Amino acid sequence: MFGQYPMGSSAMSGVPEGTRTTPLPVGKYWLGINTDWMSSVNWALVDGGIDGVGGHHVPSVTDDVYFTASYDGNCTIVDDIACQALTIQDGYAGTFDMVTHDIYVAGSVSLLCTGGTVDLGSGSWLIDGDLDVADCGTLTYADVTSIELTGSASSMVYLHGGDLKNLIIQTGANIEQGSNGASSTWYGTLDVYGTLTLTQRYITMASGSVTTIYSGGVVTDSTYSLSVNTGDITCNGIYSCPDLTLRHDCYISGIFAGTGTLSVGNESVDSVTRTVVFGDDVVWPGDLIVEHDQAAATIVLDMDTNSSDLWIGTDVDFSTAMTGGTLTINNANGRFIFSSASTQNIDANGKDIGDVVLLKPAGNITFVDAIAALSGTSEGEVTIQ
Repeated sequence: MFGQYPMGSSAMSGVPEGTRTTPLPVGKYWLGINTDWMSSVNWALVDGGIDGVGGHHVPSVTDDVYFTASYDGNCTIVDDIACQALTIQDGYAGTFDMVTHDIYVAGSVSLLCTGGTVDLGSGSWLIDGDLDVADCGTLTYADVTSIELTGSASSMVYLHGGDLKNLIIQTGANIEQGSNGASSTWYGTLDVYGTLTLTQRYITMASGSVTTIYSGGVVTDSTYSLSVNTGDITCNGIYSCPDLTLRHDCYISGIFAGTGTLSVGNESVDSVTRTVVFGDDVVWPGDLIVEHDQAAATIVLDMDTNSSDLWIGTDVDFSTAMTGGTLTINNANGRFIFSSASTQNIDANGKDIGDVVLLKPAGNITFVDAIAALSGTSEGEVTIQ
């Protein structure tokens, strides 16, 4: 249905009805005479209308749409809609419900109603501009098909602690998490074709989520990181955040950038078994740390299912927090490969790490308390302790 709407349309111009000391922008304002977006009686050209009376045309793709504190009647969408921009302001206390329909927004979407409810519905959101869910009171997103930022206006998502589902970040689009100190959770799919910037806070991928960084896609930040809970993460683009934390059961595949820590486990739940399945090849330029502090917990590194080669750029540490739990390495068909030109320390905590391939052009490597079958070449010293 989106094909009928022109992309990149500019906002309508005109002289607003009435006068006000500080006029709000020209656009269409919701009066809530009834709940139907498609009813002209619900729309006015100024906030509150003239004596509360609407009767103007239903918003189109050239109109900026506003829901304000003046009238907080519910709005239920009964067909696919389009507008230039959608702003649900703080003070609006009603419910905006997309139900099963699609929406195209040529500009930006701002969901700022701290006391209101926004139900994204089960349709699709196509947004050329920004998406700000920083201060939405109740945001319902469980059934949404997709939220796609086209990137045509260098669009940005501002989360500030909000949660979303099934997000598609096209080339030119970005996510900024915001700075209010709250983490955010993604559900369903996160497809990164553009740039995901984890500004200020971490993003947690919920159970069953699938994160794919496509070729040309970038996930980046100098401080904050991605945490994956019972989900998949595949990197065919660039992941340059300092750390990546894999909690619960996860799948990981691809070539990652950065020099941080790939952390497996990192939780405090007892009497559980967590399995991380590696894809065909996983390249991690930084440290690999497996950690769990509960005596009855088990961490399984599965390199067998996909005959995985796991390339680690710096150190491996299986000793720090695994003293309370059990680590199982399934790698009869997989291999650890060390190819860094820097010094590497491999502390296996007495584990059999199987076939290890050395392709080091320089730099020493030290194995501590490890059982391994070494092959390959190393221009530096190889020490086994």
